[in-house]
Amino acid sequence: MTVSGADRSVLSQLKEHGDHPAVPRPVMHFFYGDRAELYDVAERLERPGWQEVELARGADDFRLVATKITDLLDNSVSEMMADVEQALSGLNVTYDGWETSIEKPN
Repeated sequence: MTVSGADRSVLSQLKEHGDHPAVPRPVMHFFYGDRAELYDVAERLERPGWQEVELARGADDFRLVATKITDLLDNSVSEMMADVEQALSGLNVTYDGWETSIEKPN
């Protein structure tokens, strides 16, 4: 699996700000939709590396925030996004992308 254009754009922006992609860090992913289906997403993301799954009620629906501790090298991003795609398969849940911190080498 290759890194998508949208993910490549985020990685480029991070790099422009001095990010060091080999440094592991929390990467938060945002999902919106029906509570029951978000529970399904959370269960599907119960795998190594994923943690801090938080479900909260929003204005119109529910929000799920799932965090993965990972570096941002191409292979890791591809694996992370494959997990997300697998978690969303067959569900009517909106994936709103991911965010992370800029990590600079020491």
